[in-house]
Amino acid sequence: MNLASEGSQDPGFLLFASLIMIASGILIIIQAVKRLHDINMSGWNLLISFIPIANIIFGLYVMIKDGTPGSNKYGEDPKGRQSIHAA
Repeated sequence: MNLASEGSQDPGFLLFASLIMIASGILIIIQAVKRLHDINMSGWNLLISFIPIANIIFGLYVMIKDGTPGSNKYGEDPKGRQSIHAA
């Protein structure tokens, strides 16, 4: 017997799994927007991830790009670094 296939037919299990997936998806989106704000980009740029091929390039850029030192229009630097232009 396969426990995964038996459990997947249970409505309670399906509801629980769906709630976990929705909660995880929301948390992933929140963290992605925070990262985009860290590199001084709008959260709307996250929509690029739905474009094939461009999503790979954009994802690599977001992972490699260092955050904006100092403050930007989205708030303070989470690492606490100061901008070169700051007095």
